[in-house]
Amino acid sequence: MMDDDTSKDEEMDFREIEVSMNTAEFLRLAVRNHLCESANQQATRYLSGLKPSICDKIGIQMVMSVQEARNLALKAEMIL
Repeated sequence: MMDDDTSKDEEMDFREIEVSMNTAEFLRLAVRNHLCESANQQATRYLSGLKPSICDKIGIQMVMSVQEARNLALKAEMIL
């Protein structure tokens, strides 16, 4: 049986991988499809591919790049 601290650490690791995998897949597809959008448009597209619960935590914020969106998504996952 695991204590609560161990469980939370494992959950946080899983959540980071989930966002990281989403980011890697997004960037891979953007390159493959020769995505020619502004940084702001790419960030909006990236956010639209996240889980609704993560988007809810991010809320309405000005996001100017995929990197900024990723950082917000990681923070939102930590809260969930």
